[in-house]
Formats: sequence, C-alpha cells, structure tokens
Amino acid sequence: MPTVIALDVSLSMSRFAVTHNFNQNNEPISKRQLAIAAINQFLDHISAHCKLEFLALLTFSSECRMITESFTRNVDTIRDLLENLEENDNTNYEAILSGIVSAVLKQWSNTLPVEILLITDGSPGYGPGCLRDAIENAKPFPFPTKMNILSLSDPDEKNYTENIKMLHQLIEMSSGEGAVYLPENHLTSKGLSSAVARLCAKDFTPYKGLLRCGKLSSKITLCPPPQPYMSRSEEKRYDISEIIEIIGFIDLNDLASPSAHSRHLLLPLKATEAQLSSNGEPTNIEEEGDGSVPNFCVLLHGSLKVENFCAICEVGPEW
Repeated sequence: MPTVIALDVSLSMSRFAVTHNFNQNNEPISKRQLAIAAINQFLDHISAHCKLEFLALLTFSSECRMITESFTRNVDTIRDLLENLEENDNTNYEAILSGIVSAVLKQWSNTLPVEILLITDGSPGYGPGCLRDAIENAKPFPFPTKMNILSLSDPDEKNYTENIKMLHQLIEMSSGEGAVYLPENHLTSKGLSSAVARLCAKDFTPYKGLLRCGKLSSKITLCPPPQPYMSRSEEKRYDISEIIEIIGFIDLNDLASPSAHSRHLLLPLKATEAQLSSNGEPTNIEEEGDGSVPNFCVLLHGSLKVENFCAICEVGPEW
C-alpha cells in the first residue's frame, strides 16, 4: 500500500515548543526538528515491519513540493532528504491536498488504497488555502484513503481546541477515515514519540497468521494488512482471523472477475520474525523450521499457477 508523508515546512514550524525541549547541547528544539525526529521514528518502524511499503515525501507551505522523485522503498533516501529541507512561508492546506492527488495518480491507479501521514503544527494559517478554506472546499480523494494527522501542538497554545477540531473536520471532508494524533500532555520529544508509536500500532502493524489446508499449513503475512470490515446495515465489525482456512478450489475460468472488498499479496512468513498478531500481541502460532524446510505457501503458489486454479478460503467466522 502506498504511503504519503506530508510535512509542513511553513515558518510556524520553526518556532520552539512551548515546553522548551532541548537537545544534547542544551539548545531549544524547534517543531520542525521534532517533526523530522517523528518521521525518522516512523521510517524505523516501516523498515523493520513493513518493508514492502512504498513511500513518498511531500512538503507544503504556500505550495506543495514532491521531495522524492517517486514512491520508493528506500527509507535511507528519505532520511537523507529530510536533512536538506528548506523553510518557506505560510501554510496552504489546499496545496497539499491537491499535491497528494497528483503524486498518487501519477504512479498508481485510483482503486489502490493509500495511507496519508500529514505532519503539521496545527496552525490554521491565513489567507487563501488556510485550514478553514481547505475544509470548505475539500473534496473526497479520488481513491480509497486513510489520512492521519500528527499535530505538533501544545494545549497551552492559543486556539488549541478549535484548531484540533478543524483538523478532524479536514479528515472527515477529504478522506472520511483517519485520526488526529497528539503528544501526551504537552509537546515533548517523549510525548511525540508516544503518538507515533500509537499510530504505527494501529495502522502499520503487519498481519501475521496461519494458512491451513487440511494437515498442511504455513505461516503467512498479507500485504497490505487487512482492515476490519464495518457493516453499515448490521452495524457490526468483521475481523480477519489469524487462521485462514482453505475450503476448496475453483478454476479461474469459472471464477471470471468477481468483485473484491480488498486485494492483498500473500507471502510466507520468515521463521525468524517475531510472532505478533494484528494488534501487536504475541500469538500461539507454533514456530516453523528454518528456510531449509519445504514451505506449503510456496507449494500452493506454484500449484495454483500451473493448474490455473484459485483457492477458496474462509477468512473469519460469519464472513
């Protein structure tokens, strides 16, 4: 799943935090420095747990700029680019919304789900493109998306509650899904790190489960991780089970082109990876052997391709 990192580089991001964070040299840290540290923490998580994720870095002030040449899996490239970002003038939220659309549609189709991480100080800005204008003129993204906003704001700042409320409205009007993540208590390095950890735990935890067919089984991961399905008519939530059971097979010619709720790449899980469930808790799935042991998932992929068949699976109870 592509992920867009959108960083506010307006002048307000150069202000020091209200609670005065200090670096190793006892110098005050700006909001921009805190934001870069937060992005690096996010990149650490991606490189460790979501290696197949494609990332793009965009910055915005009065205009939007795409810093990476395209979406990339090379997190080191993004880290290097973060060290040479230029500061600009005022904040234009409309510019970043349109910039995200252009960047995504330039490389991906409008059916692929996209994650957006927008990092800002929460300042609504002024003039054309300010937060109020962006909310009034916002249109839903032309592709499925979830937009999370990491706000580097402090409760002691002026209009704090109103600004956070408008950020929620921006998510509702443009994406419909997502949340505003705030540092715990006050804006500190520790509080911001906790907010990033909550974001990663909720939306960037890899799925790890077991694919089973009779007595054959294999530990697997799904990329991107499957999200719960919310039934509006029944007001009920359906979750993907940690055990996916193959209950039959069908010829691809008979299957034709069925509608899909979501699409995922199914891969065998390395035995050396930690056993975590979709919510980050340890699972009771037994450890497999090393790479020298034949893997059922690899066998299944090859067999289905040769026979031109598709496996029918039960992904959870009452689906």
